[in-house]
Parts: sequence; structure tokens; C-alpha cells
Amino acid sequence: MKSFARVLAAAAIALGAAVAGAQSPPFTQCPAIGSDTSCETLIVINANGTVSVLTDFSQPAFGGDDTLVGVQNNSSATVASISLSSVTDIFGFDADGLCDTFPAPAGCPFGPTHYEGPGTSFVVVTVSSGAVLFSPGIAPGGSTYFSLEEDVRTLNVGICGNGVREAGEFCDEGAANGTSSSCCSSTCGSQCDDGNPCTDDTCTSVGGSFVCGAVNNTAPCEDGNQCTIGDHCSGGQCQPGITNPCNDFNPCTDDFCSTVMGCFTVPNSDPCDDFNPCTSNDVCQGFGFCQGTPNNLPCDDFNPCTSNDTCSGFSCQGTPNNNPCDDGNVCTLNDHCQFGFCFPGTPDTCDDHNPCTADACIFGFGCIHTPLTGKCDDQNPCTTDDVCLNGVCTGDPRNCFDDDPCTVDSCNSAGGAFLCQHEDCNNIPNSSCPAQCRPVFCGNGRIDPGETCDPPDATPQPGRPGEVKCRLDCTFCGDAIKQASDGETCDDANLVSGCDPLHPTQPLDACQNSCTPPICQDPARIRTVNGVGILTIHGRIEPVAPDTTLDPSSADFVVELTSNDGIVLFRTSLDAGLIQAHGAGFKYVDRTAKLNGGIAALKFAPRGTSYRVTLTAYGDLSDALDEMTTHLFIGAQEWTLHGRWLPSRGGWQLDPRSTFGGS
Repeated sequence: MKSFARVLAAAAIALGAAVAGAQSPPFTQCPAIGSDTSCETLIVINANGTVSVLTDFSQPAFGGDDTLVGVQNNSSATVASISLSSVTDIFGFDADGLCDTFPAPAGCPFGPTHYEGPGTSFVVVTVSSGAVLFSPGIAPGGSTYFSLEEDVRTLNVGICGNGVREAGEFCDEGAANGTSSSCCSSTCGSQCDDGNPCTDDTCTSVGGSFVCGAVNNTAPCEDGNQCTIGDHCSGGQCQPGITNPCNDFNPCTDDFCSTVMGCFTVPNSDPCDDFNPCTSNDVCQGFGFCQGTPNNLPCDDFNPCTSNDTCSGFSCQGTPNNNPCDDGNVCTLNDHCQFGFCFPGTPDTCDDHNPCTADACIFGFGCIHTPLTGKCDDQNPCTTDDVCLNGVCTGDPRNCFDDDPCTVDSCNSAGGAFLCQHEDCNNIPNSSCPAQCRPVFCGNGRIDPGETCDPPDATPQPGRPGEVKCRLDCTFCGDAIKQASDGETCDDANLVSGCDPLHPTQPLDACQNSCTPPICQDPARIRTVNGVGILTIHGRIEPVAPDTTLDPSSADFVVELTSNDGIVLFRTSLDAGLIQAHGAGFKYVDRTAKLNGGIAALKFAPRGTSYRVTLTAYGDLSDALDEMTTHLFIGAQEWTLHGRWLPSRGGWQLDPRSTFGGS
């Protein structure tokens, strides 16, 4: 039966000890060699013919990477050989076996590899498998030793002559090994080896004996001629392959081939090219290399940080410059040359000016913009609740709906701030105005009920910016009827405007000829400080009848300046709820407005039947003109003041005298 053992841990020692009887470390079958005082591994052929492999873990690999192996024969038969195999290169001998130690055991060397022990030799099949031959064989009760490459922890052992072909054996026919009736030798090798690599040996039993034969193969072989390559077997003989070209690809050598020595070269003195632009008349030197004579020609050292490159000696050299260059790092900008080297510029912040991305630069890749979530500002005053979505700042449209089916509601963002507008649908061409909102007879040239003029006339009203003689809905400002859908806050039909010059806090008339109440006692001023515009207003407004009080905390607040043509020159806004009650009045403060723009301070203080309004706002006031209209909006109510503005130091000053008087 097949006999072999593997050892991976101490469990194998216990098993081996049980079978081998008294065998236990130290294993004295081996002498002290190197760092080992006895065998590291012991192979025991037990009395029943089985094999145990024992390991003494106290013994290190001698020489650092070799194993000292002992063999103990406890059987009743002489052991002529054993086969060995492992997962490591146990037969990969590298000239540091047991006979290469100092001092070496007496009797060394025992074989050509210096790994052999007394009376042992090796048959190597592969670097990890082969056989150990004992001559003379190990008698019953006898022992010997040898060494293997590597620190062996896994070892398969087979016994030649047990009738089982094991690892490292060519064959095993038991007692017939080495006889005339077997093709198997006494060492479990082939008895039919004809020594010809171009035949596969065969063995045929004839009349109780064996007859060796051979079958031709086509295996690779060596024909003995070093000037051929790719030799192969054919017809039982090694046939030459193709001629060895012996080309070393060196133009300064002549290549030859010797059938015994193989390829060899002889240096020549031919013209050549050393691929150096700074040499001329290149020629092969006596040692097989190409070299020319140095020149001083213009050249290119392939360095963008040098100019006027010229050959000097055998090398190309240039003068350092300070040109722009590329340091190879995509995360730097404005790289520049200095001292002949490219120095990195400033780091690339990769700022895409998008509040909804986190910007970074990755070396070797470049800019990346990772989408963010959370609140943002899309810089559109006509949207609210702006949030980042897929890397884009997106808001909901501002709700300017006034529940009036006869108005077209919209948000105006002129001046960088919002203003909800509610236009009479009759005044907007092609609008889908509901039937109940359309005057039945407007445009027939006759003033019917609900009309104050007819037909519509777009002729501008002199001295009344933005007003026409007759609107498309057959009404006009000054008809004594308040048309809220046309943006009127009031309409008293008189043409008086502005404030009382004798009493600047009081209006000449509660309703101006623009159908809005005035802003009185308003020494408004515009200044520019460090490039930032500042608007200040100190005025008085009165509640619009029938109201007797104001509540700016529950409505949107807007302040703007417009030209005579109604073009918005400046605007800033506050959402409803931002203005808070403060004592008997109202107050709003934003300490960031000086930096970010907008209203910095706003107060409403009751004074009798009116309210004093003080306001400071920051922003772009560079479009200010010498004639403008100031607008204050609280929800749908509007107060205005038209006048001339005089240049003052650093800006403009409203001329109060220009706001007085009638039409």
C-alpha cells in the first residue's frame, strides 16, 4: 500500500510519535550542523512499512534556508531509496548544503551537490520532486542523514518497492523492480531509457520478460550546433532549426556565430550615428560604441525654460529664461520659468462661481465640482426658497398673486430687487381677460357706465410721467376714481402734487397727479464711498384712506428710483415679515448690507397722522440722474416723490423746492 506523510503542525508530531514508538526530539540521527544541534526533520519507516514525518520545531533552518533531514529504518526490510516531493523547491540546490557549512561534517563532500549525506545520492525530477538513493541500503534499525533546500514544513515521502507509484517515482512494481520481468529499475526509474530525447521509451512483456522499445516524438531538442535555434525531433533524430541571426543590433559590431561557442561579435570602425546632435563625424570606436567629435551647432535641449540652445562639449545647453511654462500639474496656474526650471504658479481654486458645488483640484485629473445640497441664492429676486438641486441653485417663483381675476400678476426684478406688479388685463395686448373684466363698449367713442374716457388714447400726459390721456380700459389717472388694477393708490381728480413749501412735512394734496400720495420732508441723498452707493431717505408718508395706520410688517416693502421714462435706476426689497414691530412703530436692521447690498436700516415712527420713514440702503447707484422719482411700496400701496437732484460732494442731493407745486 502507498505510504506517505505530511507535516503542517504539531499534530503530525503526535501522530508520528504514536507510530514510531520511542522517537521524539531531539533526533540524534543527524550530527550538529550550522545552527542545528540535531535533525530538524526525521523520516521514520515504521515496522509495518508505513512512513512518519516528525519535526523538531526547536531546530531552525541551518544556514538560514536549508533543512537537516534524518532517516530511521524501523522496518524489517532494507530501504534502498525514498521519493520526496513538496510545495517548496526542496531540490533547488544553491551551493549552501550541509557540506558547505563550517565546520563541515567528517567525510564531506558525500556527493556533487554538497547536500548529500553518508551513502546518499539524489535523482532530481523537478525542483520540488525527486528521489533519495541509499548505497548501501539502510538496513533494519539503521539510519542516515542528508539536507534539502528551503525550510521545509510540508513533505510527501514515498518508499520505492512498495508497489505503488508515488510522487518522485517513474514507476514502482514492488519486488519485480530491477528484474528481467519488469521495466522498472530498483530505484523506481525506467530500465528502458535509451538516452535519446527524440524517442518515447516503451516496455512490452514477452514470455515473462520485458522488451524495451521506442516511439519517435517531435519534442524540442538540442542538435549540438549553437548556430541553430528552434531544434526539434523528427524521425528519431534531432533536426536543426533555423539559423541563429546573432544580431545584437549594435552598428559598431560585426556579428558571427561559432557552432561550439554560439554568437560572438567583433568591433568595427564603420561610420555611425550616436544620436547626439552635439557631435559630428560619428564613427565606431574600438570597443563597439559610437562616438563623434563635439560641435558648437544650434540645438534643442527640449527645456522650455532655456533659450538660444547651443552645443557645448557633448551636451546641448541653453540660457535660462522667464517664459511661461507647464509644470505638468493641472492644479497650478501661471507656471513660470526660473533658473532653467519650470516653477509652479498659483494653485487653481477651480472656482466655478456656483454656490451649489464644492470645488477642488485633483492632481493628475484637474478640476472637479461636487454638487452640494442646502440653501443658496440664485441672484433672482423674483424667486424664493432657493435650494441647491443637482448642482444648480433653483428657487420657486415669487407668489405675486392678488386674487383679482382682472389683473395680470408678475414679478419685476429691475434694479436687482423684486416688485410685484398687477396690471389691468385690459391694458395688456392679447391678454386673456375674463368677460366680467372687459368694458362692453370701451372704444366706441362714447363714455359708457364704468368708463371715464373713450376712445383709448396713448398720448402722454404732460408733467405726469407714465400717464396717458386714456388707458386701454377707458380710464385715466385724474378721473376721481381709484383704479387699483391700474396701479393707482388714490385719485382725487386735482392736479396738485408735492408737499407744502410752508409746511414741508405736509402734502399740498393727499393725492398727487400721478395718483399716488407724496413722500414729504424728504431730503434724500445719494453718496458713493469706496465705490459703494448709499441712498438715505428721511420722509413722511400718510396712510391711504380709509386706513389711518400703517402695518409694514405684514406686506412686502420696496424702495426704488426711476427715470422720467419709468426705467428702474435702483431698487431694493424686503419680504413680508422681515420688518418687525418696534414700540409704536416698526424697525428693520441688516448689518451685512454694507458688504452685500440692500437695506441696512429702516424705521417707521408715527408722528400725528403720518409716519416718519428713515432708510439707509447700499447698492449700485451709478445710474442716478438729475431728475428722478422716488417710490415707496408697502404691499399694493405706493407713495412717490418726483423732483430734481443736484450734484453734491460724492453724489446727489434731492432739491426739496423742485417737489412743490401743482402740475
